[in-house]
Amino acid sequence: MGFLNEHNFGPSSYTIAADVPHEDPIRSPLAEPPQAGATYELTLPPLGAVVIEVVGADGQRFREGPVRVATRWIPAGQVGRKSYGGYERCPDAERVTEQGLTRYDHVGFGVVLTPSVSYRGYRSHSVSDVPGPTRPGEVVHIQVPLGPAVPFLRARLFDLTGEPLPNQQVTGEVAGWDEVRRRWHTEVQVRETTDAAGWFAFPMTGRLVASEPRRLAVRVPQARPRATPYADFSWSRAVLPLPNTIAALPTDDPLHLGDLHLQTAPLWVAGQITDPAGRPLRQVRVDVSVPAPPHRSWPWDDTTRTTTDEQGRFAIHEFDPPEALHLTWTHSDFEGEPVELKSIGEPNLQVTLRSKKAPAENQKTSASLAVEFECGTSLDPHFVMLTLQPEARESKTTVPLYYLGTGETVLPTLPPGKLTLRVNLVGFE
Repeated sequence: MGFLNEHNFGPSSYTIAADVPHEDPIRSPLAEPPQAGATYELTLPPLGAVVIEVVGADGQRFREGPVRVATRWIPAGQVGRKSYGGYERCPDAERVTEQGLTRYDHVGFGVVLTPSVSYRGYRSHSVSDVPGPTRPGEVVHIQVPLGPAVPFLRARLFDLTGEPLPNQQVTGEVAGWDEVRRRWHTEVQVRETTDAAGWFAFPMTGRLVASEPRRLAVRVPQARPRATPYADFSWSRAVLPLPNTIAALPTDDPLHLGDLHLQTAPLWVAGQITDPAGRPLRQVRVDVSVPAPPHRSWPWDDTTRTTTDEQGRFAIHEFDPPEALHLTWTHSDFEGEPVELKSIGEPNLQVTLRSKKAPAENQKTSASLAVEFECGTSLDPHFVMLTLQPEARESKTTVPLYYLGTGETVLPTLPPGKLTLRVNLVGFE
């Protein structure tokens, strides 16, 4: 695979390069800019190949399923240098094995490779700085063992009526309580789909921290009829306490956690946003923040956001109610002050936003300007530079215009107040 690269202006500003791991770039300059539909050829030097074999804990080739393999490379001379920014991605770096093997063709000389492997139920593992091919046609074999197996946790999900929830995509986390930051610390991400009986299982691939208590919390979007006719941020969630002994679970049989029963998220705040005339404002972004932990230097942490509907209404449904809320508003034509609520559950918050447009008496005005020359109006058009300095500000506003024979032009955006005007034109004073 090749790509075009533009360096500078000029006849030799374009090169065609091969997307091949190699100590020295494989490229060739073009005599002229590339043309649409044209074909260019680049001859590759002799290259080698790399075969990656994934093995299990017993040292045998892993054949249970397709293992994801990602490989990166750097020139051999850059190994160990702190100034080097990182590894380059191999072409088609993301690939899967067949019967435990995968192959990279077209690998150049003078490079080292770092392949990493991952498979569901096992921790990812990598082998660093393996020398690549050194002579034409050489095939380098790299063995990469899978990481250790991890335990599986299994649970059953029930809907709001107490019935098993089949074929439902769930997202969630295993989290431990962080007493210092006063929040739940995510340890394992859960993204699974329940089976026909509502069961789902997930691997404990994350890193557990020493925190108590620990819980499994999964969320299901729109799992209940919305209680309001307008757009809300509605979720249903199920929470299950977990024992801290899951860090030392066996890996042969999954641990049955129990039943997860969905519950609806409580209302944090709902209301309507209007303009000064009482007309509803649609598509106003509502950002909701909660108090930040004591160790933070800022007062609020962002939590969630929503958008008003056609009637200007909004609602936020979330879990883990905070002690206070901080709401801000974003709209292309309107603005307003933030609102702080000392408690949650406000069902009818009324917010009025003001227009961003300045009143008519404060809007910028336009004016015409005439520049006269002692030599008359027979000159060719010249470039005139005007410098406008408002009386109330030290900054200068530079406005370019053209002399068009009559010497008149229009300045469309003059700020109010007194201005100092200077005209500069080469050859005149």
